[in-house]
Amino acid sequence: MARNGSGSYSPPSNTWNPATPETPILSDDWNATLADMATAITQSIASDGQTTATAPIPFVQGIRFSGGTVSAPAFSIIGDTDTGFYTPAANQLAIAVGGVQGFLITPTGTTIPLALSVGDNASVALSLTVGDDLTIGGDTIIGSANTDTLTVNATGTFAAPQTFSAAVTVPDASFSNAKLATVATATIKGRVTAGTGVVEDLTGTQTTTLLSNVVGASQSVAGTKGLVPAAAAGDQYKVLTGAGTFQSGYGRAFGCVITSTSVNGSTPTIAGAVNVASISNVTEAAGVAYADLTFTNALASTAYAVHVSRLNPLGTLEGYDTKAVGSVRIYWSTQNPAEISVSGFA
Repeated sequence: MARNGSGSYSPPSNTWNPATPETPILSDDWNATLADMATAITQSIASDGQTTATAPIPFVQGIRFSGGTVSAPAFSIIGDTDTGFYTPAANQLAIAVGGVQGFLITPTGTTIPLALSVGDNASVALSLTVGDDLTIGGDTIIGSANTDTLTVNATGTFAAPQTFSAAVTVPDASFSNAKLATVATATIKGRVTAGTGVVEDLTGTQTTTLLSNVVGASQSVAGTKGLVPAAAAGDQYKVLTGAGTFQSGYGRAFGCVITSTSVNGSTPTIAGAVNVASISNVTEAAGVAYADLTFTNALASTAYAVHVSRLNPLGTLEGYDTKAVGSVRIYWSTQNPAEISVSGFA
């Protein structure tokens, strides 16, 4: 028996052990004792590191070793001498992986300088400082709801949408427009649904429902800006006044200068026409000539004023009649033909 179950060695009992004075020792017993001792020594661990243990070795008081370095850890892997445990300074324990520090434990905390990949639920009871990328494959709970604070000092990027169970406070101007949810063309962010709630994508029509209407001014009170009222059918020639309503009497202007006024049956020449599309042939009867002006755009109504004057007003007759929204008749005395100016405003 080289060693018993407790690791103690006892040489075999025979004529050599225990030795008796003046008693011959048999050669077979001597050889057996030497073989047993050789086996016990072979099973021991050499101090120069040549021996590889074949089973776990228990230590009553533990084992002490030098601090080592990140490239040559004190405890390393056989065949991989730059991977293992070492101590970079007093009261520190680190793990080297391929000559690079991968884990550091100090009295104040644990530092993981390399990427950390967590495959399932992760729970951190104390402070955790991650100096580089942190990859978590499963659900991760950080802190207690409504009591703990999560602070991200660096600029972070989420590869997928995130869900937060409580309100999240971020620094001002943290998100660019590109980080907002996309919207369709001609869409405005806002909310038309009653009550406080999430932001909605609004159309232009929905947006106008949120705006105030224009308030017209009075003689003593100034108005306020806002949405103008919708024009009713037939108000196409009315204008919006400072009172905030559409009013008539502010219609289109028209006018022109008529020449060749004394030629019966011919079409006079028009110069400087404003909202006048054409003039009819001249008709003379009983010393009166007349022609019809046709407007380019019809007026709002027949309630408009017309002014007619001749360049050499020696005659006694010029004027108008037969007013319509699309035309008006101009007449003058044929006794003194001359240029006639016609102007009006509806």
